[in-house]
Amino acid sequence: MNFIREEDANLAAYLPGFVTRDKEINTLLSVESEEHNRQRELLIDILKQFFVHSATWGLDAWEKSFSIYSKPGESYELRRAKIYAKLQFKQISTVKFLTQLASKFFPEQATVEIKEVNPENLFYLISNYTALDNDYFALRDAIEIYKPAHLAMLIQHFLDGVGGFRLGGMIQQANVIQILQDGATTSYNGELGLK
Repeated sequence: MNFIREEDANLAAYLPGFVTRDKEINTLLSVESEEHNRQRELLIDILKQFFVHSATWGLDAWEKSFSIYSKPGESYELRRAKIYAKLQFKQISTVKFLTQLASKFFPEQATVEIKEVNPENLFYLISNYTALDNDYFALRDAIEIYKPAHLAMLIQHFLDGVGGFRLGGMIQQANVIQILQDGATTSYNGELGLK
């Protein structure tokens, strides 16, 4: 932050002494100095938002860019830790790694599989087991940390029973635009529901 002055501005210091003896000019300089200080502090605050370690209200933008979900009331330290985890983690997000990670949230006898659908920028997390050992939101958050940010995730559970009932859901919104060969377009904006 060295490029912005740290001390309060005093515009009168830039003028000859006899000018500041005038009461009206002195009042004007005082008001302008206060505004200059307000703008300086605002610029410093904005600059701090570009760095995770000093961001406060700018953490929302960092979380949005990494698809990190925070609960209301979470501390700045916890939110920063989640961002640092995304920034600094060196594990490559392979299908094998994500499958092993997701398996930790299901009972030992469950089979977990990841099916990629690259043209649609999504993948399915498929399990033959209906209940998680741990919290569903913890599974979602763990996968969100390691999956590429541009991919959507669908979780499917297969239930044993007559008719082969399947249940799944989507965790985000989508803007789908299809460009047809004749140049026409179709689009859908909004929340993707259950499939």
